[in-house]
Amino acid sequence: MLCESEVYFSDPSIFNDPLECSPTVIVDVSLDDLEKLYCKIIGEDFGRFDLSSFRQNSDENGAYRVSDDFYRDVIAGAIKSQLDIRIKKNQGVLSLAGQWNSPLMWSHYADEHKGICIEYDASLSVCDPPKRVDYEGERGILASEIISWVFNDSTSAKERIEQKYFYTKANQWKYEEEWRYIQNSQGRQQAPFHIAGIYFGMRCERSVASSIVRLLRDSTPKLNFYRVSPNPNSFELVRTELDDSELDDYYKPTQSAALVFGKPIKHPDLV
Repeated sequence: MLCESEVYFSDPSIFNDPLECSPTVIVDVSLDDLEKLYCKIIGEDFGRFDLSSFRQNSDENGAYRVSDDFYRDVIAGAIKSQLDIRIKKNQGVLSLAGQWNSPLMWSHYADEHKGICIEYDASLSVCDPPKRVDYEGERGILASEIISWVFNDSTSAKERIEQKYFYTKANQWKYEEEWRYIQNSQGRQQAPFHIAGIYFGMRCERSVASSIVRLLRDSTPKLNFYRVSPNPNSFELVRTELDDSELDDYYKPTQSAALVFGKPIKHPDLV
């Protein structure tokens, strides 16, 4: 990320939260329309064969003769599996936070405040703007929306489906204030924007900070370096921008205190 100007687009199918990027299908259409939708998605011949198997399985469980609920749920689950393939296959997710001063983010994602936070300038980018994650939305996708997309090629319906897949998360994740880029590739990619600043955590080793400063201080465009510390009167985090004199005096190699204050003992040079 620092030396090669790269970012990482993650595979959404292996996120640590199994509910993320995995919406459900809410059936708000007739059973007949649901069957037609499944056949349209998977193909008429394969669809009819699968539906026959679903009915047989429902009969064996004693559910289809009594109620269509079990049969309907099976079809909805099969449609959801096909949607996963269509929507998520090969898609990569770049996750970024909207702010730098969350103690939870530092604890969870920056090695318990021993790491760094990288600030990007998204105003100059070679890709579409990032989208904010919605923490208040429902998890389900309406079957009628899927029908509008599959049968009528509705762009707005497809966008709403993708919103559920990639930009909707549980409310408990709200503290992340996440923004996302989505693209049709995964893994390491060239960064679509410049690094604007580096924030050093409260427990960040001076050797780590010194190495990063020496690596990036002459970057173009120029970036800022910040030291993160706690507010003495609260649990909030504050930042202090490091000026050139601080960078020169603090973030450079130091002499060994043992040699400076101790009594050197002469010995042959070692190789």
